[in-house]
Amino acid sequence: MHKTNHTHSLFFFLKNKEMSELYLTLAFRNFTLGLLSLFIPVFLYKLGYSFIAIIMYFIWFYLFAFVGIAKGTYLCSKIGVKHTIFLSLPLTLTYFILLYGLEQYKIPLILIGLVNGIGAGFFWSAFHVYFSHNGKDGHRGKEVSTMNTVLAIASAFAPVIGGAIAGGVSFKALFIFASVCLMCCAIPLFLTKEKKMTIPFKTKQLFSKKHFLEDVPYIGEGMRFTTLGIFWPFYIYLSGLGVLVMGLSLTLANFFYIIFTIIMGMITDTEKKMSLIKMGAVLHSASIFLRGFVTDVYSIMFLYAYGGITGPMLEVPFLSLFYENTSKTHGILVVVREFYLVIGRVFILLTGAILYYTTNSFFWTFVPIFILGGLSCYLTAVAHKFKKPEKS
Repeated sequence: MHKTNHTHSLFFFLKNKEMSELYLTLAFRNFTLGLLSLFIPVFLYKLGYSFIAIIMYFIWFYLFAFVGIAKGTYLCSKIGVKHTIFLSLPLTLTYFILLYGLEQYKIPLILIGLVNGIGAGFFWSAFHVYFSHNGKDGHRGKEVSTMNTVLAIASAFAPVIGGAIAGGVSFKALFIFASVCLMCCAIPLFLTKEKKMTIPFKTKQLFSKKHFLEDVPYIGEGMRFTTLGIFWPFYIYLSGLGVLVMGLSLTLANFFYIIFTIIMGMITDTEKKMSLIKMGAVLHSASIFLRGFVTDVYSIMFLYAYGGITGPMLEVPFLSLFYENTSKTHGILVVVREFYLVIGRVFILLTGAILYYTTNSFFWTFVPIFILGGLSCYLTAVAHKFKKPEKS
């Protein structure tokens, strides 16, 4: 393989059996969750759950997801990475079943958050460890670009399909369709041999003052993910635009996201990652700041599209740096990152709950949240390359 050849990167990684099966598994899973995840806050709200109750559900989900991450890294060394991913699938299927029954039975949201969180934690712990282990320094940008492009293509029409089924048929029909699709995730897993990987993680590594500045970017990442993944879809729905418009807007954003992800993949491995991250943070933050001030469909679609352009400018170099650093820490950074992601996510969710409780106004809840979401990009921008081979 010629390291300077960027044009064949996608084909090379698809020829790599370990990476290609990982891409396929993630593509199936992302398509399945793309059918549902955008609409979960809306679904719960339509069932009569209060705004604060919905926020509490997501707090429980993220807390349990971290537990799943910690346990998942342990399972990677005992039963193997692929079996850990496979173990996440019945948990995610159970999550769909619980959501399916929520209209008829009063299932505690904390139970749904527990099942979904542990399943997600198992999947992502194994995925990040496997991805960083099989990737190569000097090609991280192309690897992340290929991964995100495959994800974006797989999920490009998922929100529209999900919105059409939820809006045209019912949310129950959507859950059944998603459950069938989820089972396809298991197909690519065992095309190659299982690998057991030991992650020498210790709890004290979560609270290292020496490395705190290295972990701050993940707090910002968690705040940004939650702002865009939970508050933004909910805001669109409350603006009266409906689930189909939500799906169409995200599909439009995915179109631009795919193009600029490919471009950033070619740039990231040849330029300084930290400089690209800082540029991406400045440009992407603007797309988040403005979201609390738009209510018409064209403004919302414009910001979705602009976010699709600027998102890869931040995400591709940032994730490239993360996987590069993860390989240097023997997978420890996977757990550390998730811990600080949870801090960022819980912080922004609690802030939203407090704002709504004190103001009883969605406007004065969402505007500050989007401002904080925009500022979180600047926290991400303090990321840097690890100089030491191990994080202690």
